[in-house]
Amino acid sequence: MRKNSCPMRFIKIKKNLIALLFLFCFSNSLVYADLNFANSIPKELYFKLTPKDNSGFNKNLFQAFVDGDTKRKDNIKKKYKKWFKAELTIDNRDLIQTKIRLMGNWKDHLRPPISSLKVKVVDDSSVSGMRRFRLFLPRTRNNDNEIFFTTILRYVGFPSYYSSNVSVKFNGKIYKAILQEDASKEFLERNYIQELPILKIDEYNYNKDEASLKYYNSQKIKNSYIIENRNFLKKNYAEEIVSNAIYLANSNTFKNRVHNNSFFEFLMLKYAKHALPEHNRRYIYVPYTNTFIPLYYDGNVNFPIFEEKKNCNISSKLISKFENFKDEYEVLSKKKLSKKMECIAIEIFHAHEEMQKKEKLFQENLISEKIEFSKNFLELTENIKDFINNNETILNVKDKNHGYSYSLMYNKNFYKCFLKYKNDNILGCLELSKNDYDKILSRGQKLKKNKDSIKLANINLGNLDYFNKVRFLNINKDKENIYFNIDDQFIYILKIDENIEPKKIIAKFQSLDSKLIITGDLSDHEIILENETDITNLNFLPGNDINYLNGCTSIISAKLSNTKIYASNFHCEDTLNIIKSEGDINNIEIKNSLFDAVDFDFSNLNISNIKIKKAGNDCLDLSFGNYQVKKGEFLECNDKGISLGEKSKGDFENIKILDSKYGLVSKDSSIANIFNLSGKNITKFCLSAYKKKQEFGGGKINFTNIKCNKEFYNDEFSIISRN
Repeated sequence: MRKNSCPMRFIKIKKNLIALLFLFCFSNSLVYADLNFANSIPKELYFKLTPKDNSGFNKNLFQAFVDGDTKRKDNIKKKYKKWFKAELTIDNRDLIQTKIRLMGNWKDHLRPPISSLKVKVVDDSSVSGMRRFRLFLPRTRNNDNEIFFTTILRYVGFPSYYSSNVSVKFNGKIYKAILQEDASKEFLERNYIQELPILKIDEYNYNKDEASLKYYNSQKIKNSYIIENRNFLKKNYAEEIVSNAIYLANSNTFKNRVHNNSFFEFLMLKYAKHALPEHNRRYIYVPYTNTFIPLYYDGNVNFPIFEEKKNCNISSKLISKFENFKDEYEVLSKKKLSKKMECIAIEIFHAHEEMQKKEKLFQENLISEKIEFSKNFLELTENIKDFINNNETILNVKDKNHGYSYSLMYNKNFYKCFLKYKNDNILGCLELSKNDYDKILSRGQKLKKNKDSIKLANINLGNLDYFNKVRFLNINKDKENIYFNIDDQFIYILKIDENIEPKKIIAKFQSLDSKLIITGDLSDHEIILENETDITNLNFLPGNDINYLNGCTSIISAKLSNTKIYASNFHCEDTLNIIKSEGDINNIEIKNSLFDAVDFDFSNLNISNIKIKKAGNDCLDLSFGNYQVKKGEFLECNDKGISLGEKSKGDFENIKILDSKYGLVSKDSSIANIFNLSGKNITKFCLSAYKKKQEFGGGKINFTNIKCNKEFYNDEFSIISRN
């Protein structure tokens, strides 16, 4: 970062303040468990293949079992991971169209005629909301240990894949498997996280012969990061977001950006060492803070030798959490916790509590202002930038005896640069299409041989134009009215500490590219947001920006009580977006929004009064949470007055909706309870309930008193009823 690029009113990014990123982006006091979801996971799965697909699958399975790249031929070649169509029946009721393939790197996943499987749903349905999941042979995951560990991680603040014992009927056999959800939008949202990229290492070195492995070991840069959830690349700015993540992952200070990494690695080292090598690490990238959330995968969980006389008493304040954990484990494993598992769970809970007391969770691994890279990485990237700046890009590589290649983003373009074999000189650089770059970012590579029969890999370097846009605002505790000019292309972060006297905080936006994040304790404060730019002739399209922030202002992980919020004349996807927050809002008034006015996600909020006037899309959009609106007035909503979605619950007491396309909508497994609603000049439906997304069910609306000029609508999955 350039010196003096930040005005004096900002706090420089120093260690003692970076803890706030940990606090509001990833709270370790949060429990990611959902007993209702655990109960919904099916107990029995029956796969049926056509004779043709059944024959093809079995032939492929046996070929994979006898073939391999390594000396002992104990790996599964990529070419055998072919998809086959299969009909899936769950718990003797739902018939779902799927595709299946072999799963795993090593042949412990193969036990002909059965194997570990990867499953994806290809019709419009889902399996308990899951569109993709894995079925592991239990021995490959140390049986119930995997279920125990993935479950307890959710109770100490780490999102993890739900894992459950199931019975599988396939290929003429009935056998036990561990069902584990896959990296997906649904998994992230179930853990109160937006759809963000999940980073992992491309494990291309599993498919190398000895000569190729020797050449690989001679390379100065070996790790190539890709994303596991490739559907993320359908998002706006996805390539730049993923490239930023890869660039940071290539730094020497990468692990300092991983939330609570010290506690995560402490747990892995003690119970799941196999999860520690980089090829088994997974990271959820948070673009608006340039940080990462650790995600457990494949730890080969083993427990220490159990001492019969060991004290397994639990502190009184942890009993409720422990009992909830026990209940969820028993639902998922179909078994009671053993005495040994009980003691280990108590040990983990106490370790988590102790580390929270010492504040190590938030302050032990903090982000430094400077991003540091190895000398090899800096030399390589500088050479590549210099080459691209001073040479024409090539159409193809004429010298087939090149060495490794390197893919990257630079000057908003995508490149793949080739080095000479056994030489660090650059042979040439190809400019890539978006589609070709997407494939490199999201797929494990198939290695090609050069003239010396050496298998060559490609290494992702990331975005060489990366620039840290995060800036911190300093609140003056001595002033009653506090003004901030939000006037540059940065993400401004304002943290409000507890016990600060009530303030009137006025933020004036003077740039269309500025974003504001507010976190902390907003109790008794008044927030006034003013956009001073002209938005009358803007031709913006709704959607995420490069920082993956929908709101011009986002309130994240905040405590709200008697809070007042006012905003006018904003142009973002959401004027105001409140995420992972709890409490009571006294008053919200939003005027003249180009798209959505207010959006609440992953929150539990009570609103005493809300008034929205003129929104280019929805006036109030509620998802993944519990919401109560005591009094609301919604005027000139170009789409929906109130939209309740994604498994939310909402109570609405005194509601007026005027001059809008739709009144109130409940969709995707959401339940709306309406006590009084008045609708005038509604052009479509006063009430609508339906299923929009494949992974959810329909919507439900219960109403007591409604006066409205239009009829109701519900689809076959949904219900609208009078109390």
